[in-house]
Amino acid sequence: MKRFFTLTLLLIISICATAQKTQVVAHRGYWDTPNNAQNSITALKTAQAIPVYGSEFDVNMTSDGVMVVSHGPKLEEIPDVQKASYKEVQKVRLKNGEKVPTLKQYLKQGKKG
Repeated sequence: MKRFFTLTLLLIISICATAQKTQVVAHRGYWDTPNNAQNSITALKTAQAIPVYGSEFDVNMTSDGVMVVSHGPKLEEIPDVQKASYKEVQKVRLKNGEKVPTLKQYLKQGKKG
């Protein structure tokens, strides 16, 4: 599929030789909280505050080559983010009012956790 990059980045649970315990991985951040939205920077920060072992998220590339964090090609009123420009995607507001984060912005926050 042309220009289609759906990357599901899932942190793999490690099993230590000395301690085998279940690790929790947040799904699209910890977004099922008031004033939050899946795949938002706030959802990632909320997941980091719990803390969880990791956070899964999805990445799509816009028609002009910008990687954005978005589950699947449909994004709010945009039917296919992969056919939309980054400028169009930046007009979209997530349910918590945030702009759709770029992969770079999301990874920058991820390093803080």
